[in-house]
Amino acid sequence: MPHTEALLFPLFTIMGCNIALAMDQPLLIVVVAGMITGCVGGVLRDVLCNDVPLLFRAELYASVSIVTGLLYIGGIKYGFSPDLVTLVAAVTGLVFRLLAIRLKLEMPKFIYDSDAK
Repeated sequence: MPHTEALLFPLFTIMGCNIALAMDQPLLIVVVAGMITGCVGGVLRDVLCNDVPLLFRAELYASVSIVTGLLYIGGIKYGFSPDLVTLVAAVTGLVFRLLAIRLKLEMPKFIYDSDAK
């Protein structure tokens, strides 16, 4: 399977958010913890597989992790079933990540032109 990383990425994000929530951290810290867990988990996977980490390419990665984390936290804070919230956040993260891969969605690139005046 060429994009197996897309399957695990949202789950790593949710695990990071869940651990930060269990530590009673503020919302911003919970989202950042989930994003870091998802992104670093992917980098470690790629390094162990001797590949260039996807995080260091132009594809959407951290943005998808933030959306996944916010969905998870929002669902938990509003009192929905944790199982349902986890499923919805994981599927949404997976769909966004696969769409980013399929449609080649990228973050904008900054190109410095020293000749421009």
